[in-house]
Amino acid sequence: MVFASGGLHIGRSFFGSPPAIADGETMLDPVFQPDEVTASWLSAALQAAGEATGDVTSMTAEHIGAGKVGDNVRFTMQWSPPGSGPATIVGKFPSADPMSRTAGVALGNYEREVRFYRDLLATVAVRAPRCHLVDMDETTGDFVLLMADLAPAQVGDQVTGCTADEAAAAVDELVGLHAPRWGDPTLLDYGEWLGPRLVGAGPTLVDAYAMMLPGFWTATATC
Repeated sequence: MVFASGGLHIGRSFFGSPPAIADGETMLDPVFQPDEVTASWLSAALQAAGEATGDVTSMTAEHIGAGKVGDNVRFTMQWSPPGSGPATIVGKFPSADPMSRTAGVALGNYEREVRFYRDLLATVAVRAPRCHLVDMDETTGDFVLLMADLAPAQVGDQVTGCTADEAAAAVDELVGLHAPRWGDPTLLDYGEWLGPRLVGAGPTLVDAYAMMLPGFWTATATC
């Protein structure tokens, strides 16, 4: 069992005091795949987060975004009584593709995102969805995030790319991500998960950058 309480949780421990988790303690079964999400589980999770007072009576699930590393799913819910919880919510899960999931675990992508919401989000100025639940099995690398649905905003597609205006907006957000803690030596406390996971990753990334740069210049030549 895992628990949602006065702080975001990961695995079987409790952390922090983010705005979305309510006081009190609710027992939740660990759920790390979208097809394992049930109406009763969503009810308990959102009630524990202080986002709902009623119960989900029915729901539908729709995959959104490209889902190259993780799977994003929008859950549309009906509540009893009506209006006693959010109409929609987005869940993020490990990729259903075995190769993508293996890469996400090996590179620390899943752990890094979970711990960003747990440890860093409140200390930076980047815009991010309100996160209601964070859970991770540190042994298997499985995880789940339950977040506010930002529709009509759309998930970016890293394959098709973005417009010049969208790229400019992303750069603005990078300022909010990096500036508040620029040169902060306490970031070294997070080095175990915040830094590169693989030995020799630096040269590998340099090689990848050199390989992809010509294509980038071609794609953006008319921007």
